[in-house]
Amino acid sequence: MNNLEQHLKEQTDAFLADCFNELKQWRETGVLEQGKVRNLHDTFNTNITQLHMISEVIYRELASRFVEKVK
Repeated sequence: MNNLEQHLKEQTDAFLADCFNELKQWRETGVLEQGKVRNLHDTFNTNITQLHMISEVIYRELASRFVEKVK
């Protein structure tokens, strides 16, 4: 996942916000629509189990940015 982590570090806040909203909708509806998160899954050739792990990497990057801004 290191390549994914690096890729997310290079993305804009708006991109990560879109990913967050897709993940939020996924939790609420049980359906992950075609979008940025699925594109990440396809790009980094993760298996179905890792699809769930992508959310953790996205949340971690969002949290890191938030902490840096509030310092």
